[in-house]
Amino acid sequence: PYMLTDFSKTNYQVYEINPYYYGDKPVYEKITLKFLSDQNTQMLALENGEIDVLCNAPFAPLFKLDPNGHIKYEFVNTAGPMLMSINQKAALTSNKDFRKFIAYAINREEINLAVYDGYSSDAEVYGESYFTGYPEPGTYEPELPSYEPEKAKEYLEKSGYAGEEFIIAVQQGTKAQTGAEVIQGQMMNFGVNCTVNTLDQGSYNALMKTVDGYNIAITDSISASMDMIGARVLFSADYARAQNNVVHYDDYPELEEAWNNT
Repeated sequence: PYMLTDFSKTNYQVYEINPYYYGDKPVYEKITLKFLSDQNTQMLALENGEIDVLCNAPFAPLFKLDPNGHIKYEFVNTAGPMLMSINQKAALTSNKDFRKFIAYAINREEINLAVYDGYSSDAEVYGESYFTGYPEPGTYEPELPSYEPEKAKEYLEKSGYAGEEFIIAVQQGTKAQTGAEVIQGQMMNFGVNCTVNTLDQGSYNALMKTVDGYNIAITDSISASMDMIGARVLFSADYARAQNNVVHYDDYPELEEAWNNT
């Protein structure tokens, strides 16, 4: 019912009613989406009435608000998880043993407490159970690696890690940035030379189309309701070429064939 009428690449998007829309007229004549990268700026804009709705609000400031005040909030299941994408074209993270180290070295509960104040849960698939494409119980067996420091040390040693810089890319002012900083600390606890590269939205999006300058990327993602396991991203070579996708699996031709035949 709306069409894009104005935008700034990194600051805002404006949508107005589409006069050719066939359905009922929407309630709002115009909707403006603002991109506020700093959490303090986000909360000030909400409290001062500069914005009407704040999505993905930081938890800690919300808990300090007057419960009888004009700002109301609620917790709902997200449409997508915090996602870590591994750049398999980068030298360090092309090493399977190093990727296994990452899996066992990450303590998800620490991330949960730091980012979501303990309100989140592990994502078994790429979406929520109310999505139409959510797999039926018993049709999949999620195998989420647990935090196992000894296994992490074992795979780090097997990887031959020699002090190379491990770079985490993340968009600034997001919950993902907090998550990236927690992961940075966890990597450093194992002696990994880890840095976090915080970027504005435009720079982050541009970096994701390259194969240089980062090993993993952390983002607050939005999942596709009909692709709960991210099959297109992981197994479609055509999609990988179109998006310059560096998280695509190159060594599963049978799964790519299955995807192309669906």
